[in-house]
Amino acid sequence: MNDEIIVFHSSRYLPDQDRTTEAYWAINTVPTANGFQMWFGRDTGFQLRDSGFLSATTSVDEHILDWTGKNFLRRPDMRLDVDKSEVILISTSPDRVESTELPAGIWFRISPDITLQDVQHFLTETANSLAEIYESEAIRLVDLPVYKHLFKGQNCGADISEGPLALLLLFALRLHFNEKCLRENGEENAVQVVDDDNTILPDRFDQLGEYLSETFEAFCIFHGWIKKGDVLKYGQNLLLDTAKKMNMESHTSAQGIKSIAIAMGCLPGYVDLSNVKSVVASAYF
Repeated sequence: MNDEIIVFHSSRYLPDQDRTTEAYWAINTVPTANGFQMWFGRDTGFQLRDSGFLSATTSVDEHILDWTGKNFLRRPDMRLDVDKSEVILISTSPDRVESTELPAGIWFRISPDITLQDVQHFLTETANSLAEIYESEAIRLVDLPVYKHLFKGQNCGADISEGPLALLLLFALRLHFNEKCLRENGEENAVQVVDDDNTILPDRFDQLGEYLSETFEAFCIFHGWIKKGDVLKYGQNLLLDTAKKMNMESHTSAQGIKSIAIAMGCLPGYVDLSNVKSVVASAYF
């Protein structure tokens, strides 16, 4: 399999049809005389079709930006078997692999008194609440490895490259269960969240600014939108410009992402999960 071919994936929930549509796009980053060869497939499993060539007069980075702007996310855990035009998983683990740009992570501990069913209920209602206002963000949320790990009861932390939504999910998880457990049985710190330096994640949402910036930078590096060290070299405006191109301007600051955070239950008093009407079908999972 050719490492010069990179694979992208898009998952979109169709509420009128109560189903999720899946699509894959792959591009050879080395042009031929005809341009950049690409492959595409929608709702065909891992089977793609040769979709011709994209112009080599436009850079491969611009082509990738165009497609990622259509909600396609890079999948380093996948390769394309050109002979079969088939996407191959290079790891059976749901973890992201080859994510070596920023190895930092966010780790969590969940009290054994919190059941898996309780966590699954929280995850489902959080995704439903978010989908009522920000459907595309809800799709991103449920596709995160940390979301899938939590849903399966695997407490293995979140890679920083999963981005601000992963950070908000763990922040909301801690807030929800710490309040719930303290109220119901007096247990304090039922959920603990720390970074790689064993520093406890701030309790206040408005103190997450630096974490949000770092996770968004790692997210951009992971998806190939910028390179490691670019922000240090060119400044924070590079992140803002990248966010604007990807229609993710809200992800760069606590103030910008506040409305998403409210929908996810990150600010006490704004969202009561027990009263949220379910609108996200089980097809998400």
